[in-house]
Amino acid sequence: MNLSERNFLFPVTFCSFLQRAFVALALTGFLTLPVLVAQDGKKADAAALKAIADAAVKSMQAAKTGKGGAAGDGNVYQRICQNCHGDKGQGNVQLRTPSIAGLPDWYVMAQLGKFRNRLRGAHEKDLTGAQMHAIALSLNDEQMKEAAAVIMKMPLHATQNTLKGDASKGLYVYMDQCMECHRYNGSGEVAFRSGQLVGLQDWYMLGQLEKFRSGIRGTDRKDEDGTRMREIASRLRDKDLANVLAYIAQLAEQYVGELNAAAGKGGSDGKSAAK
Repeated sequence: MNLSERNFLFPVTFCSFLQRAFVALALTGFLTLPVLVAQDGKKADAAALKAIADAAVKSMQAAKTGKGGAAGDGNVYQRICQNCHGDKGQGNVQLRTPSIAGLPDWYVMAQLGKFRNRLRGAHEKDLTGAQMHAIALSLNDEQMKEAAAVIMKMPLHATQNTLKGDASKGLYVYMDQCMECHRYNGSGEVAFRSGQLVGLQDWYMLGQLEKFRSGIRGTDRKDEDGTRMREIASRLRDKDLANVLAYIAQLAEQYVGELNAAAGKGGSDGKSAAK
C-alpha cells in the first residue's frame, strides 16, 4: 500500500526513537527525506506528517547552514520561523503550529528558553515540542531576540471559536480559573509570566491543556509556570475545555482590535483567523 494512503500510529517507544533520530539527522545534515512519525502520539495522516517533517527540517537546516541570518538583519524569522508559523505569524493547522503573532518578546524568549533546556519538548509523546527543542538549540541568544522582536510587532490574529463551545458557560470557568493570571481580556501579564491567550487558536490551546493534564507538559519542577498550569488544567472537566476556549474567542473579538491599536500595529482588523 502506498505510504501516502495510510494512517500511522507507532508504539510510544518506537515513536520516541524516531523523534530522536529525526532531530539528530536533521541537525547533522543527513536527513533529506521526510520522516513519518506520529503527531504527539496520536494518529495523523501521512500528508500532514510529511508537511510537519518538511517544515521542521527546513527550519533546522536554515539555522544549521547559517541561512537563518545574523541578528539584526531581519532574516531570522523569515528563514527559520515562518516555515512553520507563517509569514504573518498566523500558524498552520496542518502543521499543528500556533499563531504567535503579537506575543510579547519576553514570553517568546521564555518559551524558547524552555524548549532549549528541555523544560518543554522532553516527553516522548511531544513530537512538536521535540522539533521546537531542536530549533531552539540551533539558535543563539541574539537570533532568539531578533525573532522575538519581529513576532512582537506582528498584529494579533483573533482566536476563533472553531470547537463550538458555549462561551456563556466558559465565562464562569475563565473567571474562576484563568482571569487571575491571564487578565480580564486574555492579554496575559508579565508579572505573573502568563501568556497572551487571545491570539492563539482554540485547537492549539485545547492541545496544550490536554498536554498539561496528561503530564506531557508541566511536570518538571524547574518549570514553575508549567507546574502551576498543570495543576489548573487538572481541575477542568472535559466539558469545560471547549467552553472556556469559546469565551477566550469572545474576549478576542472584543479586545484584539484594541490591543493591536494600543501597540500601534496596523494591517489587521483584529478579527482575522489563523489558518
